[in-house]
Amino acid sequence: MRKTLPILFVAFILAICSCKNESEDQLTAVPCDSVTVTYSQQIKTLFDGKCISCHSGGANVCELDTYANAKQYVDQFGELLYNMVANNTHQGVNLTPCEKVQLQKWVANPIQQ
Repeated sequence: MRKTLPILFVAFILAICSCKNESEDQLTAVPCDSVTVTYSQQIKTLFDGKCISCHSGGANVCELDTYANAKQYVDQFGELLYNMVANNTHQGVNLTPCEKVQLQKWVANPIQQ
């Protein structure tokens, strides 16, 4: 019994020290796919979820509802588009760190597929 008690004590201490305090976001985080960023794989989802409500249907100079429209705008104003949304200064749009990386890469090379 005397030998078992120190072993249990050490095991208890190790168990406590190895615990991490991770937020729910960290536990459920999806890896950021930013190696090859395409409109169809990442950017369309981003635009559909955060931009299309205002930037589609001819209601705005900046149309982001199709690849052709988005590419035309990015070819002219890509850096401006990125800066406005990456700094969370456009209509309260908040991008995740992953979305910022993806948008920056796509603006630099706006490929479709």
